[in-house]
Amino acid sequence: MLKPNLGRGVCPLFLPIVVEDKHAAAVALRRQGICAVEFWNHEAPGTPSGPGARFLRRHVLEIPLHQDVSEEQLDTIARRVRELHPI
Repeated sequence: MLKPNLGRGVCPLFLPIVVEDKHAAAVALRRQGICAVEFWNHEAPGTPSGPGARFLRRHVLEIPLHQDVSEEQLDTIARRVRELHPI
C-alpha cells in the first residue's frame, strides 16, 4: 500500500492492488472504462526471481490514482475493484 503521509506535491500514478487473476481483473476493469495496467509481468532475462516476486508478478494490478482522476471517478473505480474480490 501507499505510505500514509506522502510529501507535498507527491501524487502516485497508480495504486497497486492484489487480485486473484491479474489479467482477468485488468480485462474486467478495462471493459468498464477503467485503465488498469499490468506492469512487471516478466522478470528481466538472466535474473531469476524468488517465489515472492513471482507471486507479485501474477497478482499485483495497478489502478489509476493520479491527479487527473476525479473524486467521482475514484468512487467508481473503488466500487468496481470491490466487485473483483481482491485477495
